[in-house]
Amino acid sequence: MPLVRQIDALGGSGEVPDRLDLVESELSGLVLATTTRPIARRWKHVPVFVELPALTGAQRAKLWQRALPPATPGDADVLATMYPLAPALIAQPAWSRCGSADPIR
Repeated sequence: MPLVRQIDALGGSGEVPDRLDLVESELSGLVLATTTRPIARRWKHVPVFVELPALTGAQRAKLWQRALPPATPGDADVLATMYPLAPALIAQPAWSRCGSADPIR
């Protein structure tokens, strides 16, 4: 299953032609794509949009706490404020630090 990152970058603007038709014609079946904004266009196949809201500070602090168990709740809050990273980026350093390839559950 193909994944196209930042598909909105393929949209036309000004003198740059729209390349989204190429994606639609070359990729059949289920295609996953990420975008930073909705794309206003007529699609050949109606897309399904899933919007993921940004994490709150409390949610990010909980992830930091889970990734670094020795950290205090205060430390997790500071880390969440100083390093507002995506969840996968919060967990990855903890996995490498612990010498494990498995996610911390």
